[in-house]
Amino acid sequence: MALSEMEKRILQLRFNTESISNAKKIDYQEYRLSKKQIISKLAEEGHKVSMIEITNFLKSKLGFRKSFDYGGEEKRSFVKGRPSKFYKTNDGVELKHQFGLYMYWYLFLQLAIKEKRKIDWSKYKDWGDAKSIAKTDWRDWWEKHKLLFDLKTNNGKLKYEMVLKKPEYESIYYAHKVYKMKKENEDLSFYELGRKLEVHKNVEKRKPLGVITTSTVWKRFTQKKMKSIEKKGLIADFKFHQKLSDKEWIEKYPEDAKRILAQLDQKSLKKQMFMFYHRAERILEGVCEGRFPEPRKWK
Repeated sequence: MALSEMEKRILQLRFNTESISNAKKIDYQEYRLSKKQIISKLAEEGHKVSMIEITNFLKSKLGFRKSFDYGGEEKRSFVKGRPSKFYKTNDGVELKHQFGLYMYWYLFLQLAIKEKRKIDWSKYKDWGDAKSIAKTDWRDWWEKHKLLFDLKTNNGKLKYEMVLKKPEYESIYYAHKVYKMKKENEDLSFYELGRKLEVHKNVEKRKPLGVITTSTVWKRFTQKKMKSIEKKGLIADFKFHQKLSDKEWIEKYPEDAKRILAQLDQKSLKKQMFMFYHRAERILEGVCEGRFPEPRKWK
């Protein structure tokens, strides 16, 4: 049975694919967004979907385990009707940040170990040594070390704290994903990488009119067209083009508009992927110094 557009969007937001078969191959460490984050994203796009609807869809298509978030998704607690200042996991641990952010701190540390980077291990005294961390799965490590990040256990004073007040999970997810993919296949261009991650679908959702008409490429195209008409001495045609609005220009030259938009999308996608890759470099630098997600002073 074919998936609806909403179901495809849920898969894309969570697994970076619109294919059920591809989603089945993705491990919890590669989840792009939690169910709460998906609800928030869909709300921004004008869609109202409940937690139960998303859970039931994931469970029916991918199984019970895939319907969970990271194997221990946090729940925002409420005090007197207002959200508390911490996230509470299913096993009662109170976290200052989203559960998935701690996972990526660990995954970036594993990456730094794999690349044999110089790590200040004095900043990770309670985490274990390089050898044990490199071979230990996040779930297993978390079960033994989660109290290091528990606000309740540590009376609100954490020894291992993040350097940003509100780290953005999705951008950190993409930084890790893009960096790993690029390292595993250096011949892959940033544009091709973005296509593989299906990020181009987000780029292509931009409004063409605003994207094209504000671009230098389109302005050069219209100026060149006007000069060509003027050079031919077509006065009536020249005056006609002078009166065209941005929308009318696009309607008159749809193929040129389509070609230029494709160029702009490709450039935008390449730039976005490069920025994620560069951010991963900064995160790795910070992790080696005992900071996450980035060093305090960027170079």
